[in-house]
Amino acid sequence: MISEISSIVVCILMLSCLPGCREDKLPPPATMDPLVRAWHIEPAEITLTLTPASPLWQQAIHMTLQVALPKNYRPQFPKIEQPLGELYVAARSDPEVVRGDGEVYVYTQEFRLEALQAGKNIIPAMEFGYSEAGKDSTSKGKPLRTEAVVFEVQPGTATSKQELTDIRDVVALPERQPIWLLAALPVLFAIALAVYWRYHRRKLALAEERTPTPEEIARESLAKLLAAPFLQEHNYKPFYFTLTGIVREYLENAYYIRAPRQTTEEFLHNICQYENFSLAMVASLRDFLQKSDVVKYAKSIPAEAEIVQVIATAKEVIAQREKAVASQDKIFHQEGHT
Repeated sequence: MISEISSIVVCILMLSCLPGCREDKLPPPATMDPLVRAWHIEPAEITLTLTPASPLWQQAIHMTLQVALPKNYRPQFPKIEQPLGELYVAARSDPEVVRGDGEVYVYTQEFRLEALQAGKNIIPAMEFGYSEAGKDSTSKGKPLRTEAVVFEVQPGTATSKQELTDIRDVVALPERQPIWLLAALPVLFAIALAVYWRYHRRKLALAEERTPTPEEIARESLAKLLAAPFLQEHNYKPFYFTLTGIVREYLENAYYIRAPRQTTEEFLHNICQYENFSLAMVASLRDFLQKSDVVKYAKSIPAEAEIVQVIATAKEVIAQREKAVASQDKIFHQEGHT
């Protein structure tokens, strides 16, 4: 505890000395000016925009394809394959209309690219299409083919030019610390102590949090089922599906049995292999599942007594493990006193 508090105090002292040091500004970031190429191919105006125009390697490149067409035409954007030249297509949007002035509509599609290598990169020529919407049919126009676009990817990562600066001269620290700093030491220590105590209490609270047991999860699910209006509305099929699902999920969590994906017969055969279940419990489970299957799959209407019985069996199955543990504890304590 003392070492952690000391570390916090040292950090605060170091930060308090920063105003007396010389400040050196970092170089400005790389330019984000775009590279724009436009082609006028009747009846369309196609524009390709790259931002930035000269990116750094591993820097995200934003490409926008824009097509302007008369209002009675609809564009077909090219199908961009992976990779696009020497560029990796990291993300793309669907084409959409961005604006229209009544006679001309503008459509765009956006991409996020990443350069796979530094140096000269080429965006291959693209082929757009368009169609003219008629009253009864749609006719396709001639292909609109752009030219390849060449741009330069600078070597180095996107942050290297900002992180690498010239070596600065040694800056001398003041020989004597200000008096106010010495007077503030008790306050800084108290702040550090408060921060540590809050952090320590948070760790204790997290340690006290625990995962609910399979029994608690099953009982909560069963209570929600019984509070639902299935039985009052005589909607028996979803009630029985949910009830058997709660029991099977409980057995899977408590005994690591893959119960939900097995048929009733497969499950009963599997359950007999476990020593945790007595013959009486297996018989109750068999009766519970078989009666439930009749309601779920044969659309049988159960009697009120049968409903009460299957609910009681479900509760008994959920409590089986706790009863076994309590019985073992009782035997252990009895043997310890003899």
